Amino acid sequence: MTMKIGIDISPMGEPNFTGVGVIVDNLIRNLAQIDKENEYFLCYRLSRLKKKWLKNPVDQENFHFKIIQEPLNFLFERKLDLFHGAERLPNYSRPKKVVTIHDMAAVLGGDFMTNEFREMIKKRYSDLVRGQADHIITLSEAAKRDICGYYKLDESMVSVVYPGVYEGFRPLPKEDVEPVLEKFGLTGRYILHVGALQERKNIVRILEAFRGYADSGHEDVQLVFCGKPTYGYERILETIKKLKLEEKVSIFGHVEQSELVALYNGAMMLCFPSLFEGFGIPIVEAFACGCPVITASVTSMPEVAGDAGIIVDPERVEEIEAAMHQLTDEGERARMGKLALERSRLFTYREAAEKVLGIYKKVAG
Repeated sequence: MTMKIGIDISPMGEPNFTGVGVIVDNLIRNLAQIDKENEYFLCYRLSRLKKKWLKNPVDQENFHFKIIQEPLNFLFERKLDLFHGAERLPNYSRPKKVVTIHDMAAVLGGDFMTNEFREMIKKRYSDLVRGQADHIITLSEAAKRDICGYYKLDESMVSVVYPGVYEGFRPLPKEDVEPVLEKFGLTGRYILHVGALQERKNIVRILEAFRGYADSGHEDVQLVFCGKPTYGYERILETIKKLKLEEKVSIFGHVEQSELVALYNGAMMLCFPSLFEGFGIPIVEAFACGCPVITASVTSMPEVAGDAGIIVDPERVEEIEAAMHQLTDEGERARMGKLALERSRLFTYREAAEKVLGIYKKVAG
């Protein structure tokens, strides 16, 4: 039976989407490759309409563009067999509903956001699992344990679908990397961090570890951040000043994907000892470029990194610094880079799309 499927792609309603937007974008493109039969409606919420860059990411006959706004979509609701939301769902009564909950940081994490935002997310998640959603998708077994444990859900209610790695992330020849490094003024060795500049990413401890690392014979190494400033950015800036790292730290904000690939290729290592992740996209992006990774022993990160990353206690600055020293050795970097490339092949958006399509078929009956 041909299904009519609505998917909320509002996370893509930004000019430089990252994280959830990247996952949704790649899922849609891979669904289009494997499914020419079912009819898809790619939906933006009306609140995104002011964003002039909204577009249909798939040029295919069975993929359509739609703006949704409750309660004005009564007829649209009745034509759907299933609706897939990203961390929220419309109050539709007829179609079956699938929702992706990417992580439980707002519910189980520390001081990573304002109290107002935390309470909003907690209320939203509670509504999702207490009746709005017929099925939940999440990004790791760790996240599934969090969701099922906190809400006392049967494990059959939650499916794990690992995100993949966009094919553009790959090892590059030196001549493709050097122009990008030159553009960013990177003339020597550097350690890279990719992700929002916020409390949850453990930036302050990364800076403290780097200060110790630089003081023990590595004054020439730079620390590079690629990501958007968000909650807790002021404390990060204060720490940089306090540790006298102004000349050693570069903050580039959002960078284009092609540039990010080159930055992974040119880095000594990715330092990503986050305090809470539902998955950890930068880990597998770095792996796919052959870049060694330092990551954390908590939530999803050991599951994602496996034996291809150096796992540290994210609250112990000395462990983060020791891992930096370990990856300073060229032979160790080569060994870990090889493991990283092998590990990255386990994560594909093609497989993710196939699993999601299987979930649609099962939930829609």
